[in-house]
Amino acid sequence: MTKEYRKFYYWLLLSLVSLILCLPIFCITYAPLVDYPNHLARSFIFYNYDSIPAYQSTYVKLIEPIPDLALEFILSSLLPFVSLLTASKIFLLLVVLIFVTGCHRLGKAIHGHPTFLALPCCFFVYNSMLLYGMVNYVVGLGLFCIALSFWLEWNERWTWLRFVIVTVLVLCAYLAHLTAYGFIGLTFTIIAAWNLYTKKVSLYPAVISLIPLVPPLFAFFLFMKGSGKVGEISWNTIAGKLIGSLALVISYNYKFDAFSIVILIAIVGVLISQYRRINVELPTFMAGAILALLYLICPKVLFTSSAADARFVVPAALLLVLSLKLNLPVAKGKFLMLIWLLTASLRVGFIGMTWVALDKRIGAEVERLSILPEGAKLCPVFIQTENVFEGKAERAFEHLPLYTTINRHAVVPTLFSFGAVSIYFRSPPLYFSPSTNEPERWLESLNSYDYVWSYGDSEDLRQTLRSKATIMYEADGFTLWHLNR
Repeated sequence: MTKEYRKFYYWLLLSLVSLILCLPIFCITYAPLVDYPNHLARSFIFYNYDSIPAYQSTYVKLIEPIPDLALEFILSSLLPFVSLLTASKIFLLLVVLIFVTGCHRLGKAIHGHPTFLALPCCFFVYNSMLLYGMVNYVVGLGLFCIALSFWLEWNERWTWLRFVIVTVLVLCAYLAHLTAYGFIGLTFTIIAAWNLYTKKVSLYPAVISLIPLVPPLFAFFLFMKGSGKVGEISWNTIAGKLIGSLALVISYNYKFDAFSIVILIAIVGVLISQYRRINVELPTFMAGAILALLYLICPKVLFTSSAADARFVVPAALLLVLSLKLNLPVAKGKFLMLIWLLTASLRVGFIGMTWVALDKRIGAEVERLSILPEGAKLCPVFIQTENVFEGKAERAFEHLPLYTTINRHAVVPTLFSFGAVSIYFRSPPLYFSPSTNEPERWLESLNSYDYVWSYGDSEDLRQTLRSKATIMYEADGFTLWHLNR
């Protein structure tokens, strides 16, 4: 294969992979990602805060260097020109394209030329964190790869302009999500230490190369002096760690996920059998191995964020895979690549089909909820089914009522008002879930609301609600109750 043909083949495949990854987003209106309506509502309030009195009287808007603002910044740039749902779709497309760009650039920086290993890495964007709606985290991953790629390319040839570019990229990664800055800081430091240890650079250039990490440190210091909190620290179980390690393959269809794992194990087995033909770019491979180790020892909850440990899985996998240098026979290499790309594409297809089905249900329910009056106080009751296969998909309904915060300016207590957020309740509504061990407190809290929205409620719970409320509608498993006064 000539160099020109190889280059054409690479760009053709990268374009095809990008299209496959974008197709599920083109096919939906309401992204069925668990926490996404929460982030979307908060970003909408952030943008419209000064023009909607109902928001000003209910929430407090924070202006701080909060390390979780990717959606707020991008939506604020788009909403003057397009509707919220269009802006949401553009944002999700940008999430994918930033990630793909990061995979391409990081692979090129490590190998000195584009590498076909970037193609399977692009599919990592559909990780379980994205399905749970952690969109700012995924934006941060893409910016982590882009910032690291420029840093690797310019590490021994710094100019003032290059310092500024890398520093701005690192700062953008910090503002997108705190974990992105953590990954950048760890990787920069590990590679700089390795270069110093191997005498590739002296102490002064090694220290100079870390200067882009400094400005976000000041931003983080200001954030922690303001609203930032370390919060509760809790640890994962062994079973939880095993599940978290599958973040790259777990989706909605567990049977297909198991098939994907088998295919992946088979590919890894073939590569191990060809170990003599495999080399690694040691500094970045070592950084990936350390990130993987940090997954094992990191708490599950840290800085008020859940799944803090699982967030190390994707950057570790990116660095480990992109650091490989494979010298396999051409036919064998093409076959392995084709098998994985087909498997990963099918997985994206299954995710897309699930999204389309959920999107129709969410859209219909958002339309039904439009009967609520302006400024209604709505208590959500979401009970997840015990069926693990249905429950994973149906969690997309958990924060669905927050679309009423956007469309009807309703007050919904499950709007995130803790941690690294730009919007807080002035007076947090009294809220308890009926699934807690204190159902009487939940019943007492209903006095603060006008309506109850429920999904998955048991017959006992429905009987309780019938004694306190009137059903306004029932459809597709969703129920809207008007509380009697």
